[in-house]
Amino acid sequence: MRNITALSIILLAASAHALSAQMSSDWPTYNGNYESTRFSRLTQIAQNNASSLKKLCEFDTHELISSQSGPVVVNGVMYLTTDTSTYAIDAATCALKWRTGRAYSPLSALKNNHGVAYLDGRLFRVSGDVHAYSLDAATGRILWDVSFKRTEGEDAPMAPLAWNGLVYVGNSGGDNTGVTGHVHALDAETGREMWRFDVVPDTGAAGRTWPQGANAPKPTGGGMWTSLTFDPQWGVLYVPTGNAAPDFMISLRPGENLYTNSIVALDAKTGKFFSHIQTSKNDFHDWDVSAAPSAFTSR
Repeated sequence: MRNITALSIILLAASAHALSAQMSSDWPTYNGNYESTRFSRLTQIAQNNASSLKKLCEFDTHELISSQSGPVVVNGVMYLTTDTSTYAIDAATCALKWRTGRAYSPLSALKNNHGVAYLDGRLFRVSGDVHAYSLDAATGRILWDVSFKRTEGEDAPMAPLAWNGLVYVGNSGGDNTGVTGHVHALDAETGREMWRFDVVPDTGAAGRTWPQGANAPKPTGGGMWTSLTFDPQWGVLYVPTGNAAPDFMISLRPGENLYTNSIVALDAKTGKFFSHIQTSKNDFHDWDVSAAPSAFTSR
């Protein structure tokens, strides 16, 4: 983790026409698109001209704090975050358009944030006090602010995903005994919770994959660190989840420990559980699913 105060925007020195075409292409989510392919169709930078890249502009937040934000670009405006601030800058000149600060106390242990989601002229982000809030993308004005915290020890650095009037957020902190992961769908207009999915359920088939009995430790873990993936064709939300807790004491939690260390498929409209794939079974080394999966169709 680095402490950094400046974000440098590196662009190819090209014709005005080429630069205009480059900046007209959006990057509206943390992973570029709902499917998290992180693929850009821009062609201005290629093998034959990459060596001539030079710095065009630089934006300095003047904050001595971690920079882990995934930039989102919409209509030539780049949106960036730190733990307590959101910035909008001109993506071609790095000129500041607005900054919105939202302090909270005490600051979380992580003190970082991974970025915003964009939908219909609004931005959505989370903060270390396990709040989600919406901002007007044009002015930075906070439109609503809600808590989705359930217990002490939680954090929330992930970049939300927004679709069809819903905003999807989740918590981290699953390394701490007593904290379990939970995914929330919030109404984009008001922040009201529409549904919630608990990553570590205490009943049903998944609940039985944890130690049972009166003296068994409470199942915990399954927080999330990164953004989510969505398949718009089928309406499926894919949630990457973190490790079981306690991290390194597998003797206290024999079994599959579902749905930690998994990619969980949910109905994006209702939160109904569809399926899961557990990438690391019997995790004893904090092997989170630390990046969103990519959804694609093979031809």
